[in-house]
Amino acid sequence: MRLNLTDNAGVSLSATIRVAEAADLSELLALDHGAQSTPARQAFIRRAVMRGACHVALLEGRLLGCMVLDYTFFDNGFISLVYVAQESRRCGIGRALVQHAQRICLTPKLFTSTNASNMPMRNLLLGQGYQPSGMVEHLDEGDPEMVFFKSLPDRAIAVRLLHAGDETVLAHVAQGVFDHNIDPRLTHEFLGDPRHHLAVAEDNGVVVGMASAVHYVHPDKSPELWINEVGVAPTHQGRGLAKALLAAMFEAGRAAGCAEAWVLTDRSNLPAMRLYASLDGKQSPNDQVMFTFRINSEKT
Repeated sequence: MRLNLTDNAGVSLSATIRVAEAADLSELLALDHGAQSTPARQAFIRRAVMRGACHVALLEGRLLGCMVLDYTFFDNGFISLVYVAQESRRCGIGRALVQHAQRICLTPKLFTSTNASNMPMRNLLLGQGYQPSGMVEHLDEGDPEMVFFKSLPDRAIAVRLLHAGDETVLAHVAQGVFDHNIDPRLTHEFLGDPRHHLAVAEDNGVVVGMASAVHYVHPDKSPELWINEVGVAPTHQGRGLAKALLAAMFEAGRAAGCAEAWVLTDRSNLPAMRLYASLDGKQSPNDQVMFTFRINSEKT
């Protein structure tokens, strides 16, 4: 995401917001003064980066600030951190990071909190239409934590599993979700097979993400779930959709009696590597090689 800012001297700046990467960690920890002296905060930022929950604002490759959005507050979106470098404050970066959280949040309710003494953050939130939603005492003695809430009714994205009879859901699919055009005959066959599973994310009737899988049995092994593909439209990436889709797929695997799920990806596919690691996936210690065999020259 690109954003236009104005610095304290009135000069226009063009910055970007993107998902934080492992390579950003050292600069992130140096940026956040609280993290420099608090190991718990350092660990929190590291976990957020590994989960893909941390987003950074950059100008010409330099980090200006960061924001962490997760879904640990009663399954609602929660902005658990907004931090802007001291020399870059009052340029609109904090506001842009909060607006970015609103734009990518998957739930219709978004919460955040700040200390009662943090007037700049309180004013920012009130200016963005947040409402006070309560107060928590005794976290920082003498400085209660104020909780704020904003309704995002148009931001709710539904994630669900498709079944036989849901073929028409795939009539409206965003670009970049599937590799090829949807074939109605194959869709009917796929959804009619109980060993095949398809989870989709829908935004206003359009499928913007999917995860497909197959559960299978073997004479000497318990049922396992093979994750075949995960795809999210470029317009909706960086919002936690892939993680939500996989969570739905794991639930389908558990219902089918699977104790384990597995997936393959290239080590060079860093977004996929981060995604699977954030879900506690364990890497195989062996180097895998995939062979492809053409067994019917008339089929494509």
